[in-house]
Amino acid sequence: SYFILDTTMSDNPTSDSIRPKLFNERSVWENALEQLGVPSDIEMLNPDDIALTMPKHNIYPHYKVMKNLLGLSDYMWVIVFFLLCALVCFIIGTIKFNVWVIRLLCGSIGLFTCFFNAQIAYYFGDAPCSECVVIIIWPLLCIGISHIGNLSRKHILGKILVK
Repeated sequence: SYFILDTTMSDNPTSDSIRPKLFNERSVWENALEQLGVPSDIEMLNPDDIALTMPKHNIYPHYKVMKNLLGLSDYMWVIVFFLLCALVCFIIGTIKFNVWVIRLLCGSIGLFTCFFNAQIAYYFGDAPCSECVVIIIWPLLCIGISHIGNLSRKHILGKILVK
């Protein structure tokens, strides 16, 4: 089955003008194309064949920003960045340092991660409202993760010192 979708603009579009015209035979379809002024020497390519020659980030919108780096989509990179941020905050929490400096540092790292990931999410056209919630909650979670690191350091040191 063949079709033609006429995309020329008209002043008064009707429901018939925006519907594709369907053809059962290739010869009838080619004649209709000629009547619309389409040259007959245009090479028709299968979209699946064209897609095989293109990189993933050109075909799929969720590979645009990170360009299929390490085989991960942009959505997966957002998760990776959040997990790396959580790991860094946990490690910072295990370091014996001033609690307020750790809170400030981990909150800043969490905020930076949110803004970095928001740039990726903005590319997808995701709702900014969901990002606002994450920007408020994630830095607080990073501070909490650093406290878990601090408690685990104290727990491990307590067991080592008791023995």
